[in-house]
Amino acid sequence: MTPTAFLAYCVAVTLAAATPGPAMFAVITNGVSRGFLRAFMAGVGVATGDAVLVTLALLGLVALAPSNGSFYC
Repeated sequence: MTPTAFLAYCVAVTLAAATPGPAMFAVITNGVSRGFLRAFMAGVGVATGDAVLVTLALLGLVALAPSNGSFYC
């Protein structure tokens, strides 16, 4: 992956994480009702869950790559 493609990926992930959705509303709700520490922990949990999901998806793609002739590994 080129540095330009990686930077574009990072920008896309940041924008996707910042858009309002159920996870963002959970973090905001925790911040308003329970304070900064609870909101921070909710944010860490959301980020950890996203990282696990992306890692598993990439591992699945890597597992499929050898069976598909269009990928060069």
